[in-house]
Amino acid sequence: MDLAKLDELAELRAKLEVQRMDREAERQKALGAIQEQLNDIDIRHLPFIAQTELQVAAIEAEVRAVVLQEGASAKGARLQAIYVKGRTSWDSKALDGYSAAHPEIERFRKVGEPSVTFRSV
Repeated sequence: MDLAKLDELAELRAKLEVQRMDREAERQKALGAIQEQLNDIDIRHLPFIAQTELQVAAIEAEVRAVVLQEGASAKGARLQAIYVKGRTSWDSKALDGYSAAHPEIERFRKVGEPSVTFRSV
């Protein structure tokens, strides 16, 4: 493995972050001229938005409870509440132990492709 490529990648990521920060600084400077107008708009609209969000959350919770209780989807004129049954999962560690004594279950096991992630150190 060419470790120089990792160092090059880290350097490019740092350069990209500086470029993004420079862009954001310029954007904030340009926005300063209209920020007061944006604040006035927020003052007028945000209380109504917050109140409506509370109403939405309350009705969503009510509908969710009914759909879960009935175990069936519901359909309105413009929105549906879809009932999704619980997901089945298996205890992989327990099954790995079980497969040692019962190798015939190995044919039901699937292993995905390996992948690579990047982490800063």
